[in-house]
Amino acid sequence: MRNRAVVSVIGRDQKGVVARISTYLASCNTNIEDIEQRVMEGLFIMTMLVDLSDLSITLDELVMGLRKIGEEINMETTLRLAGGPPERKRVAVLVTKEPHCLVQLVQDRDAGVLNGDLLVVLANHPDLEPLAREHRIPFAWAPSTDKAAHAEFVTEQLDAGPVILQDVFHIRVGEDALEDVKARGRALEAKVLSQAVQLYLNDQLVVKDKKVIFRPGRFPGVAAGGS
Repeated sequence: MRNRAVVSVIGRDQKGVVARISTYLASCNTNIEDIEQRVMEGLFIMTMLVDLSDLSITLDELVMGLRKIGEEINMETTLRLAGGPPERKRVAVLVTKEPHCLVQLVQDRDAGVLNGDLLVVLANHPDLEPLAREHRIPFAWAPSTDKAAHAEFVTEQLDAGPVILQDVFHIRVGEDALEDVKARGRALEAKVLSQAVQLYLNDQLVVKDKKVIFRPGRFPGVAAGGS
């Protein structure tokens, strides 16, 4: 994958996007080796594998040129070198009182499977402060009655954001005790959250305009289509 890069374009679907990006890349003597594009409910996503061997400008100039086009057409345009890991992200964890999801993310971090850094834990209760401090993560909380002091909301309504992943488990009616069901539910919740976070941190999905699109990762040597 030497001298190759991945160009990613994401935004509301409109005419001329492919032509605009392709023309610019050609003007920089950049060859497009592979391309994949799709439209999902009005959201356009395109991933290009390009050869930079004969690039006629600097890499920084190429990146800035793509960014300028993105600003003009109101789309996100990014470039990263192929074969390299996605850029590490800075992660804030929002919690309430239950510890299982935070415990799972800490375990993932310690196991080296998170392509990101857990920078802070934000809560509306103080219950998980000892857990966060134990694992060397700064902790801050504000009561739910003090809306102005919160961390920003993911969505205005609870659980109103797009579904990234979900799973189910079977309940044996008449056999499973309530506490057993709760424990299995917490374990599954932590597992699914871990999978979703890893997909996002590895740039294997895009969340935009309340929609989720999974990247196919079809280009060899590229774990995900962009950053």
